[in-house]
Amino acid sequence: MRLVAAFLVSLFLSSTSFAQTWTVAAAPTGGYFVDFPGKPTVQQSNEGMRNGKPLISYLQGLEHDGGRTFLAVSSTDMGNGPKDDAERDTVLANVRNSIVSSGPGNKLLSSVPVVVSGVTGLDFVFDVPAHQARIRHRLFIAGSKLVQQMASGTPGIETSPDTVRFMNSLRLQP
Repeated sequence: MRLVAAFLVSLFLSSTSFAQTWTVAAAPTGGYFVDFPGKPTVQQSNEGMRNGKPLISYLQGLEHDGGRTFLAVSSTDMGNGPKDDAERDTVLANVRNSIVSSGPGNKLLSSVPVVVSGVTGLDFVFDVPAHQARIRHRLFIAGSKLVQQMASGTPGIETSPDTVRFMNSLRLQP
């Protein structure tokens, strides 16, 4: 019996040594920290102009689980934040609606308020039939930065352990 117990303990210890390493990633221009199950790539893009200044977005992303999942966080400095909670809620709802309606047949499945680091945002899930995908997306306005967090994959991605860990690891800097 002791031999069986010793074997099971060694099997458990050897299997946990292959666990993935999660890496803390910081926003290139400040605004958040988040944990990824590996080292994300960083992309910069110009999203147009606002109040005469360029809107530069920084996206950190990582294909995960053999390419079946994509995890990402982006940050865009809008120049100034909302004046009050009502304006924040309107901006977040407009961004959510724009994201969901960006593809034909996309369907919003859920949308709930969420608070991270004292910052109120939206956590929503939608289907993208054209790609047979489901996306869990979070939106926040931290100071003047629009921060978006996303996990995409097949249905069920929204509650998978790695998605939950990724979403729960976000720390905002208001």
